[in-house]
Amino acid sequence: MKKRRNVLFAFVIVALLAIGFGYAALTDSLVINGTATGSGAGDPTEPGSGNETDEDLFDIQWVAGTANATATPAAGSTSVVSATATIDNVNEPATLTVKNMAVKGDKVVATYQFKLVECPAGYDAKLEVKLNEPKAKDMVDATAVLDAYTVALDGTVTVTVTVELNQTLISDTDSLDYALTVEIVAEPVAK
Repeated sequence: MKKRRNVLFAFVIVALLAIGFGYAALTDSLVINGTATGSGAGDPTEPGSGNETDEDLFDIQWVAGTANATATPAAGSTSVVSATATIDNVNEPATLTVKNMAVKGDKVVATYQFKLVECPAGYDAKLEVKLNEPKAKDMVDATAVLDAYTVALDGTVTVTVTVELNQTLISDTDSLDYALTVEIVAEPVAK
């Protein structure tokens, strides 16, 4: 009788655990009731406050007249590749437009310069390049390289963007037109 009671007790414990774990697995929310208070002083957009955005901290501007693009057809290619690198507005992303890529190895190299014109005192900018690529990005390899990955106030940095066709198009009469935008993102780094 005692043995049967122990088995029944163990069964009840296992059943309760299974119900608990089953409920936990099916439930994806947790509610905690309470209050929180805090106090502090200082600029809410200061680095480290948690409220700042890149736009609050930095003003990075493209340097007008520094956009250049060079198109190079693949060896033995009859492609008439052309490219235009533009800076339409010093505060907006720069653009690169490529036309008539057709043969694997057709390549364009573009360079742009930008300048850090505003940043918080005591900080430099840690930089990153973002290429906003369109459809057909699986047909090209696009890369961007900075000549410096941190910049101080009034410092100028050059970004080099390379676009290369990674496959030959099916028809001799086909060509690929491709455009992308180049954007610089910065985050604070203490000097």
